[in-house]
Amino acid sequence: MSCRLLILGAGLLFVACDEGQLSLSNQRLDAPIARALLVLEETGPPSVNVLDLTTLVMSTTTTAPSRSFVYEFAVGAGDDDESSTLGTIDAVYAFSPPEDFDRSYLATVVDGDFVRVAGDDIAGAWAFYPVASSSRLWWVEVDDAAASIPTMVGLDRTTNETLGRRAFATEPSLSPDGSHLAWVDIDPASGARSLMLGDAEGEKIRVLVSSPTTTAVSGDLGLPTFSADGTTVYYVGLSAQIASWGETVSALLIGTAHAHGSHDVAGDWWQVPVDGSRAPEQLTHLGTVHYDGVSDPGGQWLFIAAREGIYQVNVETGAAILVRAGRSYRAVATLSAHQLGALRGE
Repeated sequence: MSCRLLILGAGLLFVACDEGQLSLSNQRLDAPIARALLVLEETGPPSVNVLDLTTLVMSTTTTAPSRSFVYEFAVGAGDDDESSTLGTIDAVYAFSPPEDFDRSYLATVVDGDFVRVAGDDIAGAWAFYPVASSSRLWWVEVDDAAASIPTMVGLDRTTNETLGRRAFATEPSLSPDGSHLAWVDIDPASGARSLMLGDAEGEKIRVLVSSPTTTAVSGDLGLPTFSADGTTVYYVGLSAQIASWGETVSALLIGTAHAHGSHDVAGDWWQVPVDGSRAPEQLTHLGTVHYDGVSDPGGQWLFIAAREGIYQVNVETGAAILVRAGRSYRAVATLSAHQLGALRGE
């Protein structure tokens, strides 16, 4: 008999077995510190919404102008929470201007308008995967004129000087204190993907995890995100359940997301310590397609955007709650009570 752990209701744990029996545990789990999630939703005109984790009500905060597109966003890591509001912070968006779907750049919202802060505003140039702290901004450039090779770019926000450029590198993630950077390197010959770690300047680089294979379907690896204390990197990689699907995995990937540079990873979430003291360990057993993930500031939960919707995952047990069903959620970030109040004008 095989069983799996589920969470239903207000933090109650259940064990579901293959015979259809359910056994109840009276263990309760701590609530997340985050009061809400910032969510990118792609249904009709793309919008950035707030999901209140207390009421589970979704409300729209930012909508792209008519005939334009928001692809991803970043909320700055390591910033002073008391000074954060959505319109002034580190809400940095990958944005295509109206009537111009042959380019994208990084922008912030000022008085309701998208204002470019980085990236080239030229045809065939694309900026994706922004990550931000109060002093650093990293993103990925893809230029049609350069054979669409992904290049990770860093910017010092205090001096506006370029920190560096790294070809065949993608999906950067900053630690909560802004001191470390994780990303994915792609071998130009084989396509194998490796999880890398460096400092905030993209230096002192070492390999955390190497892709198990060189095939895009069975050896995918990506979407790194740090734990709340910065000691662990979570990422999506191959799992036994996905491996058994074989080539059918490709049919599950969302074509529109690939069209604008996002990376859908079929598999499960894994975890690896940044000091390399332990081998990677599989965290979830959802066996699905994932788009993004972020840690709760309290450290016990991981919020993920997946094919079925938004999950809340206990990082100690791997147990998962589907807190919001839907196939249109592509990016997530946490909001504190102060940030949520600022959004509501409280």
